[in-house]
This record gives sequence, C-alpha cells and structure tokens, in this order.
Amino acid sequence: MSGAGRRPRTLVLRAPTERSLVDLSEREAGRELTYEPVGLSLEPGPVPAGWNESVAEAELGRGDEAWEAARRGLDTWAAHRAAGITVAPPSPALEEGTVVAIAVRLRVAAIVATCRIVRVVDEPDCYGFAYGTLPLHPEQGEESFLVRRAADGNVTFRARSVARPVQPLARLAPPVARLLIAAYTRLYARGMRDYVRR
Repeated sequence: MSGAGRRPRTLVLRAPTERSLVDLSEREAGRELTYEPVGLSLEPGPVPAGWNESVAEAELGRGDEAWEAARRGLDTWAAHRAAGITVAPPSPALEEGTVVAIAVRLRVAAIVATCRIVRVVDEPDCYGFAYGTLPLHPEQGEESFLVRRAADGNVTFRARSVARPVQPLARLAPPVARLLIAAYTRLYARGMRDYVRR
C-alpha cells in the first residue's frame, strides 16, 4: 500500500490484501483518535455544527431467535461484510480498544481506513458498539451499530454515522463523501436484515 517509511494512504489503486490490512491495524494501534467527544454517535440530539449525520434503520424480526441472530450478526461484522467492506483482522473482538482496518472497493480504486472501538453496549435489550476514526481515515468522527429488542419482542438495527471530512479526498468533494457514507449506512441496515432473516 505504501513504500517503506511512508505513511499509508487512504486512497489506493489496488485493493489491499487481508494480510496488509492486518499489518495496518497493528501499526495504527497506538495512534490517537482524531475527534472529540468520544461516544458522539451514541448520544441523542443534533450533531455539532459542520458535522454530517447519516442514519439507517431496519426491522430484523421478532423474538429470541431474531435477537440472538442480531447479536451474532454484530459479533461477526455481518453488516460490514454484506456491504462489501473488508474488515481486518478477520474476526475483530468487540472490545473497547480493538483497532480495525477496513477497505472499501470502488470501481477503480479502494479506500482504506482505520478505526478503534470506543464503546461496547451490552445490555439485556440493547447490544452493539461504536468505533471512531484514527488518523488514517478520510473523515473524523464515529459510527455506531446497535440492535435493540422492544418489550413486544420486535428487534431492530440502527447504524449512525457522525463525521466531517478532513483529508483532501473528502474535503474536495463533500457532497460525494456524504452520499457515499449514506449509501453504506443503508447497506449496513440491509445487510443486517438479510443476515437475521436468512
């Protein structure tokens, strides 16, 4: 992805291998988050000025079977995989501090980014996590992925992104960046729905 001694780039012409993404996640593990406050995507209310929000929701089913399948879906990163996103390491632990490298394939290139899990929610009727951006990311911000079980047993999924562009790639074309994030947020929701209902 980059020559020796160079910082990795977020836009690459050749899709990275899983091994190179694992190496990248390990190299970026000590880097600081690029935004504040942590937990931003989990907080209700409006986003800060200059930040963009994208939310997608899906009804997954009803009852214990749907609930357990939804939890497994988050544990195995089913939403990301269904959206065509490569996640490394292949089975990252849902624990605060876990660093992941992701690759999004475009038609003629790929976007590579790193994130750290900043919150894990594990309650009787709410489960999920949020991860935040590290320096190797075209944006600053956070995404959260939650499944909830209502009193009537209905299980839902919600993905929320709160971010702002920082790297030239995203800053030069902010409307495109917003559309891309919104599209992937919808793909996460569709992927979780398909995973639970299969």
